[in-house]
Amino acid sequence: MKDRIAECVDYFKNRKGFHRLLSGVRDKYVSLGYMGGSVRLSNLSSEEKAALTGFLKKDYTHQKSATIRIDSIETAIDQSKFKGLSLQQIVEGYFRESLSTRKEEINRQQSQWEEYFNEFLQADDRGADWLRRVLEGKLPPYRLILRKYNGEKEQLNRLLKVILPALSQLPVFSGRTERLAVFAAQISGNPHFLDQGSEADRLFTYGIYHVLNLTAPDNLRAERKAEILYEAGLMIDEISNFTVSYGLEAITREGEVHRGFQEFKKMQEPLQVSLANLSDISAIKAEDDRVYVVENPAIFSGILDSIPGVMKDRVSLLCSNGQPRLATIVTLDLLVKSRTKIYYAGDFDPEGLLIADRLKNRYGDKLEFWRFDKEDYTLAKSKKPISAVSLQKLKRLISPDLRDLASCLEMDQRAGYQENILELYIRDLDV
Repeated sequence: MKDRIAECVDYFKNRKGFHRLLSGVRDKYVSLGYMGGSVRLSNLSSEEKAALTGFLKKDYTHQKSATIRIDSIETAIDQSKFKGLSLQQIVEGYFRESLSTRKEEINRQQSQWEEYFNEFLQADDRGADWLRRVLEGKLPPYRLILRKYNGEKEQLNRLLKVILPALSQLPVFSGRTERLAVFAAQISGNPHFLDQGSEADRLFTYGIYHVLNLTAPDNLRAERKAEILYEAGLMIDEISNFTVSYGLEAITREGEVHRGFQEFKKMQEPLQVSLANLSDISAIKAEDDRVYVVENPAIFSGILDSIPGVMKDRVSLLCSNGQPRLATIVTLDLLVKSRTKIYYAGDFDPEGLLIADRLKNRYGDKLEFWRFDKEDYTLAKSKKPISAVSLQKLKRLISPDLRDLASCLEMDQRAGYQENILELYIRDLDV
């Protein structure tokens, strides 16, 4: 029997005109689950016309296309020296594969999928719970996982074996703060395993969103990502990431007064605090439970310079220096935790409003805008035009408190700067 099948397969393989026909038979079987139906061939080649004419005993030499019933192929086989062989045996021999129906193939693939991921889902930890939700709900980063599964199963296996257990070992769960590179080396042996932009980094970051019960964004902006890592107890760029403050007091994790904050306040000097410094802080307090936050370093210095020395103990300031770095966000978080009210003032341009919007959305009624309305914009307005591209950014604003101001910017198309109303900030402080 095997010899006859081999002979039949050779017959068809030696005649190129049969290839599309047998491919069509295979596809039809996969689709229907049995040998039946028809195969449609368009733009017949001369080789196909000759092969079909000779085998099916019907003239196809003048036809451009043909619709061939599969039972007619089976009849032709029974009328040839290959009588007794099934069309399925011939097609399987031709393509060197066992035919399976679409349903059988789907079931097979599903079985392979379940077998592959069950290894990870059987664990009773945060990582397994996150992966289960991603796979069941097709949540981000499902597409990345699917792509790796379809093309690089072994690499995906290695990534998941490291990342899933790591999500249960985040430093925050034991009250620690650790450098990201050190943590990466501990879990994988490679300090660069979680480097920015890597696939491991993407999987790990989305996993953190889940285990910390946060809502994952559509895209992972660098500054937001640094915040999330910090919430997980992981620090990146902890030295150059800093904020500048004045008149604040701090308590260490051991419950002691932080002498650095204390001495700078006593000396009436601004303090530059890095993320590394903040990692050992449990609480920060402001004078009179109020902190005034300005976007512009020149305004920060201008306000400090205007305050008489004997009055400088009555005010607390913070400078975001443009887009707030993580160190600024951490400082504000600790201040809010200590029931401090935030008064924020920024520049009157689309970028400045977006910064204000971000902070308002984060702190809600714990933050009030300071000298940041349409009347103040009128006084701060310059002659510098705002480009149409920049104005488009105003559409991204969420806070209703900024709508009137945004409308003024859209109408006047001129930027306003804090320097133009420095005296108003000083007067408001009443020191």
